[in-house]
Amino acid sequence: MRSFRLETFLEPFDKEFICAYDWVFSDVDSYTFQINDQEGCSSLFDREQFWLTGEALLRHLKHVSTLVIFGLVIAVKKECTLPSKVHYPKLVDHPDYWKDTYTSAVPNQILEIAFFDSTDILITTNDSDMIEQIKKWYPHFINYYG
Repeated sequence: MRSFRLETFLEPFDKEFICAYDWVFSDVDSYTFQINDQEGCSSLFDREQFWLTGEALLRHLKHVSTLVIFGLVIAVKKECTLPSKVHYPKLVDHPDYWKDTYTSAVPNQILEIAFFDSTDILITTNDSDMIEQIKKWYPHFINYYG
């Protein structure tokens, strides 16, 4: 089983990119560890749904390692209204994620990363340059559609 730590997955994105957006987290199942410590720790990732500014996410990534087992990580434009908890997108039992016509439930998303049981990651974006860059960073990723 291949797993991804959030800080490792986001490492190729520069700090300016991360700070330029707010980040929505939904249906998150994860393990968090203090950096250089193998003991689990409690953190904001103990919640299933929440959002962070890019600056807060960057601070978190410096101190805590997060292994995302399942869930959505979504970058949205800062000027956008973030979803209320009732309207956070769901990953559980959402068959549309496997359709080639899928579009994000979050308006104005820039990047949506769906983690499935540490084995599959689906990335949704309308930015073709970002897709090409992600392919360069992660050459072992394959296109699910087409």
